[in-house]
Amino acid sequence: MSPQITVADVLEPYDERLGDASEPIILTLTEGNGFIPQQERFNKRLATEDTSDYKVIRRGDYAFNPYLLWAGAIACNRTHDVGIISPAYPTFRVRGGYEAAYVERLFSSEAMKVRYDLISFGAVPRRRRAKTEDFLAISLPSLPPLPEQKRIAAILDAADALRAKRRESIEQLDSLIQATFLEMFGDPVANPKGWAMTPLKDLAVNILSGTTPKGGEEVYVKGGVMFLRSQNVWKNRLELTDIAYIDSGTHQRMRKSKLQHKDILITKTGRVNTEQSSLGRAAMFLGDDGSANINGHVYLIRLRKGSVHEFVLRILTTTAYRDYIRSVCVGGIDKRQLNKSHIEQFPIIAPPIDLQTRFASIVESIEHQKTRLKSHLAELDALFSSLQSRAFNAELVA
Repeated sequence: MSPQITVADVLEPYDERLGDASEPIILTLTEGNGFIPQQERFNKRLATEDTSDYKVIRRGDYAFNPYLLWAGAIACNRTHDVGIISPAYPTFRVRGGYEAAYVERLFSSEAMKVRYDLISFGAVPRRRRAKTEDFLAISLPSLPPLPEQKRIAAILDAADALRAKRRESIEQLDSLIQATFLEMFGDPVANPKGWAMTPLKDLAVNILSGTTPKGGEEVYVKGGVMFLRSQNVWKNRLELTDIAYIDSGTHQRMRKSKLQHKDILITKTGRVNTEQSSLGRAAMFLGDDGSANINGHVYLIRLRKGSVHEFVLRILTTTAYRDYIRSVCVGGIDKRQLNKSHIEQFPIIAPPIDLQTRFASIVESIEHQKTRLKSHLAELDALFSSLQSRAFNAELVA
């Protein structure tokens, strides 16, 4: 075993700027998904026109967001041969004698996140800054020899692959729901089965957007009331890994947009020429009445009593209906907006209610299967976390 070391012994800081070179893909660093294209993350270009001062990050290099390191915003670039990132991100390379895959697992571990939190300071909870020198000074557990690092990395990669397969199975069940919908009802836009149509406003008791409080992220608090934003609304589901919170006073002032159980949420802005666009994504809120709120980039649709919520949600999330939503929005190519008047006039097919209810029962059965798979995925996540902890406490060393 090697003696105790610090991050500086493993990662070497470097600072390479783009200069006059051709602009490669612009990347941003997320808390849970590593590097992703900025255009995909925000549906628009945030970088300045002149990117000569942006930092170059090559495949295998590391960076962290100094304002979100406490949340785990550190990653290795594994997807692009070369990209550029904000000049605010410190960049690093793995020193010789260390296995890159092992190092990546180490720096994404929960134990390291605790250390990141301890070196992050600031008055705004979600913008606490970590200094590069403090990051490099973090002490690390004694690392095993290089062959052991490779063996442990292979074990963790295998465990992670099992998690990926379980996630894929869950996605396949989502595809099964959509296929079942199309078989029973046909394309909800073309309406080949000739169902009666009704505007969405006739099915709703309320359609309204939330409010984005003044002050931006400075109004967010640690804990508090869940505040859902467009990035939390995905196709058929809410993504709750990156949640903002507001205090109860702000929540009360925004009482009109307090969510109720089974409210349908739909996002109002985004690009139209990307599959990952945030525009028109829909999901259902399944929390308790009044336990969450929404910001100004999200609409809530509250259906009348007797409506089949799952049926309406699945209409809105079919590929054909997503295309329809994009076509009726206003704005340019870079960004379009969905207005309340658009939502009110959404044409909704109206098959017999017993057929809608039968479909909802099928969805419920499939969702039960998804729940079991998600439970197994949680067990795999726990196993992976345990293996990761043991790996970095020398318990997996042969």
